[in-house]
Amino acid sequence: MDNSPYPIVKIPQPWLTTEQMIEVDRLMIEEYGIILLQMMENAGLNLARFVIQMIENPSKEILVFAGNGHNGGGGLTAARHLSNYGYKVKIVLTGNPAKMKEVTHHQFDIARNLTIPEEITLPLKNEIEDAGLIIDAMIGYGLTGELSNNYINIVKVINEIRNIPIISLDAPTGLNTSTGLSTKRTVKATQTLTLAFPKIGLSAPNAKEYVGELFAADIAIPPQIYQKLGIEPSRLFNASPIIKINSES
Repeated sequence: MDNSPYPIVKIPQPWLTTEQMIEVDRLMIEEYGIILLQMMENAGLNLARFVIQMIENPSKEILVFAGNGHNGGGGLTAARHLSNYGYKVKIVLTGNPAKMKEVTHHQFDIARNLTIPEEITLPLKNEIEDAGLIIDAMIGYGLTGELSNNYINIVKVINEIRNIPIISLDAPTGLNTSTGLSTKRTVKATQTLTLAFPKIGLSAPNAKEYVGELFAADIAIPPQIYQKLGIEPSRLFNASPIIKINSES
């Protein structure tokens, strides 16, 4: 029996390729004027609400591993909302803040203004093991090629942790969202909260061990955008801003 609080939805294939998702983002910004900051806020808020449902011990710290790209911005936004809700949160930066995307740095500045704790080096293994939950917001659908050595080391440490939920935002870091192929190191998530329409690589048989349970969150993409891509909009999020994807989809 499934104990998920979210409606279970079967989404017919084909799902989106990485290239189609890039086009979705372009259309949102350039043709509809829906700025990236709005999408990031929707993503981060839904991620925070999702985490609250999944965390078993709310008194334990939530570690948010945030990259320099837009995926990291979603994680930083979630960290802010979780802190606002009264949870203990620590941000673990996986890159140089000076190299963050502009909108991601905006979220980082807010987190700093709110004095949310942060680390710029990988915490010790025992510190990670003491956490209540890990958020992987390092690299989403924007992955190209192999991970850098820095990310390989971080992913290795995360995957060695046992009995702690790991939630990946959009896709597990290290997974190709078009092919479902993993790089040398890929985060093995307990749950993946993908954004908007799911990406086709997440449904690949070999991706299952990394994706875990698959959910999707609404970031307010208008149905007209899907129509431009030849996809019939199915109003996925009418019942809930977060849905669970049927594993047989």
